[in-house]
Order: sequence, then structure tokens, then C-alpha cells
Amino acid sequence: MLKPIIRNLVYQNKTLTKLWINFIKFRDRNKLIHRRIYNKFYFLYLTNLKGYQEMHFDKKITNAMFKIFITLDEKKVYKVIRKDNIYSYNFYRKIKQKDNFIAYSKKLESMNKLEYLGGNISAVSAIHRNGNYEAPYINNDNLQIVKLKLLADEYILDSIEISAILYAIEEIVTNLERYYKKFNYIPGDWMLHNMVYDIKSRKIINIDLEGFYTYRNHEIGNNLERIKNDFEELFYLLRNIEETHSKCRTSITF
Repeated sequence: MLKPIIRNLVYQNKTLTKLWINFIKFRDRNKLIHRRIYNKFYFLYLTNLKGYQEMHFDKKITNAMFKIFITLDEKKVYKVIRKDNIYSYNFYRKIKQKDNFIAYSKKLESMNKLEYLGGNISAVSAIHRNGNYEAPYINNDNLQIVKLKLLADEYILDSIEISAILYAIEEIVTNLERYYKKFNYIPGDWMLHNMVYDIKSRKIINIDLEGFYTYRNHEIGNNLERIKNDFEELFYLLRNIEETHSKCRTSITF
């Protein structure tokens, strides 16, 4: 009873509110210092003794929940819960509970079997008790990086590659629409940075398996209209490049 009264008194005063917010930020920053120190040693262990290399992203894209590593032969990705920020740490604490871990494991293992969407979702190779998991590695940029590179004129694709990606975009949008029509929602997080074009299967794959556990239905990450708008923007960027290639070919004279 006393805590709500004190909280109300604090928030009624601008100076006290500012001090309280700064205190919370300071507490959260320093609460996990030991975890950041532990991570440095653990990540060194993974890269120097276990044969992993840390994955780095272009265009300042980061992952606040997981630190991502790949094997030197680029066959497997290993996603490690960071636990060095409040969001990631709270997720880790939740997964520590047995019932939550079982639900988490079942969710990750079943997503690539979903009706309509299963072919566009990564498989999982192994799930560790601490919530870390392994999955097949897809050697390509995520679609957000592809989009940013296209806008900056930094991405080089030939007409065959462009045609394959355009077809993959049409296919995944159709699959998402079919799923939504039947179930009235889209599971997971379908932001462009969570998707990769897989050259082998010629499909766009959602590699953010944890998003199928953490995201509730009808959030921005799984809003069908937003997803379709993202794909539409990428589609027309690629189509413009394809048309430019076509004009260049037809304008060549001998």
C-alpha cells in the first residue's frame, strides 16, 4: 500500500520524477556489469576454443537479445542469450523456469512445420537448457541490409538473381496471406532484418525463431499490411534495377 503512495508523490514532482528516472537508468546499467564481464570471457572461449566466429552486421544493425556466432565452416549458427541488458536478462530469467523452457522449445521446434509458412521459417538444430539455440546458417545478407544497400547503390545483382528474389517475395507474401486468411493472425516477427534469401532453396527464410515465442499476435512485427508494404518497397527497388539492366542490354550496339 505504501509503495503506490510514494510512487504517486514522486511522479507529481518533476524534479523528483527526473531524479527517479535517472536512478532507474543508473541501476539498470550497473546491475548487469558482471554479466558483460562474463560475456567477454565466454565469447572469447567460443571464438578461440570452440571454433566459432562472431557474426557482424552491416549498416549498424544489432541484436539486443542474442549474440550470434557461426561455425568456421559456415554451416551452423549459434545464438547466445546476451543477458547484458534488461530485455535480454528478463527473457533469460523467464526461460529458466521449466514450464516456460518447454513451451519455448516446442515453439522453436515446430515453426518450420507451420501450415503455409513452414517453408519460409528456419529449422532449429539444437536448443540448450539456458535458451541458447543452434540452427542451419544461411550465408546471405538479411533483407533490411539488402534494402539499405540497394538504396545506397551498393548491392550488385545480376538479372537472374533479381528474378529469383522477386519470385521469392511474391511466394512468401502469398503464403502469409493464405495463413492470415485461415487463422486471422501472423505468428512471429517478420521485420526485414529477420529474413534472409536462401540461394539453395530459393526461398525467403525467417531466421528469428525466438520471435515466434516472444511476439504476441497483432504486433507491429507481424502486422500483415506492414509486412506487405516492406516487401512491396523491396520488390520495386529490385524491379527498377532489373529494368535498368534490361535497358543497358538493349542499348548495347556492336
